[in-house]
Amino acid sequence: MNYLDWAFIFADSSAAAELQAALPETKVVKALNTTFGGTLASGKVADSHPTTVLMASDYEAAKQTLAAALENS
Repeated sequence: MNYLDWAFIFADSSAAAELQAALPETKVVKALNTTFGGTLASGKVADSHPTTVLMASDYEAAKQTLAAALENS
């Protein structure tokens, strides 16, 4: 697949959904795309609110694995 194919994702889908469809044996987690690096590094938004990382996946265990990795990073 050409990487430019990913540039044309329809409004009712996402790159993560397309990737999951292309690789059905893979457990895809969509995350970190709405979080800035600075808030990840500091753990805070606006110097007072804890950083929240949104995740989406069909696989709860995959989300938990990512959450555990982020928790101590």
